[in-house]
Amino acid sequence: MKKWIVMLAVLVMFCLAGCGEKPMTAVYFHTDDNSWYFADLDTDTIFSGTIPDKLTDENGKKLTEEDMTDGDVYLIYGDSIMLESFPGQYPGITKMVRKEQGNQEKADHYRKELLSSEDRELSLLMQRKYPREYQCSVKVAEYIMQATGSRLSEEEIMYLSVHIRRVSTIDL
Repeated sequence: MKKWIVMLAVLVMFCLAGCGEKPMTAVYFHTDDNSWYFADLDTDTIFSGTIPDKLTDENGKKLTEEDMTDGDVYLIYGDSIMLESFPGQYPGITKMVRKEQGNQEKADHYRKELLSSEDRELSLLMQRKYPREYQCSVKVAEYIMQATGSRLSEEEIMYLSVHIRRVSTIDL
C-alpha cells in the first residue's frame, strides 16, 4: 500500500511540474496597421495573444514586449485553448521563449496570408449581404475577362459590388 502511495505522489508531482507540456512554435509578425499576430508554424493558424511575464530569449535572458521584432520565432507555452474567431485569440499564454530572430520570410508569408484571409472574409460577407450586387459584379468581371483577357481579383470584384450597391440605392 505504501508503495502505491509513493508512486501516486511521484506521478502527481510529475504532472504538476508540466507533465509533457508541448510548446507551440509560432512566428511573430506585424501588419501595416501596426497590429501584431502570431502564426502557428505547424497548423498555419493565425492568432493574437497576451504576452506573458515569462518572456525570454534562447539563452534564458528576460525580454520585454519591446524586444520582440517582426519575424521572431517563439516557443509558446500555455493552456492550449484557442478562442474561435478570426484571427484566433489565445489568452492562455503562460511562457514564451524566443527560438529564432527576425525570420522575414516567414513573417511575410503569414502577413500575406492574413490579408488574403481578411479579403475572403469580407468577400463572403458581401456575397451574403448583397447577393444581387455581388452577382452583377461577377458578371462584369466575366465580361472584362472576355473583352480584354484581364482577370479581376476577388478584391476588385468586391469593390465593384460596393459601388454597384451604392449606385443602385441612390434616390433620383
